[in-house]
Amino acid sequence: MNVLVLDDDEGVLLYLQTVLSTVAKISHVSTARDAREFVRKMHTRKQHLIVSDIMMEGTSGPDILRKYKDLVGNTPIVLTSCSDDLLDIEDDLLEERFNVVSSFQKPIYPATIVDFLND
Repeated sequence: MNVLVLDDDEGVLLYLQTVLSTVAKISHVSTARDAREFVRKMHTRKQHLIVSDIMMEGTSGPDILRKYKDLVGNTPIVLTSCSDDLLDIEDDLLEERFNVVSSFQKPIYPATIVDFLND
């Protein structure tokens, strides 16, 4: 399974990459801090899951997903945020026909990730 994590916080990227690869046993976890890295990683390897932060410096995760909808296609998406408007944004993306499969409020605990992936 290939997972791409999109977040502008280097600490969050490292944390999620570590949890996904070591605890959840995901074979390949890529990270992207911005739209340019996101596009490069999407072209490099077929992704089976995208984990995207909502609030990012410069542009939001959902704005990046919208801009590159042709690359995202029907790839399942998990949204993450510290914000209280997580469910509203999830609903907006679902209405736009993105394949949002879940959302997690930060901080995200390893057990939450493992439970989600095992379902």
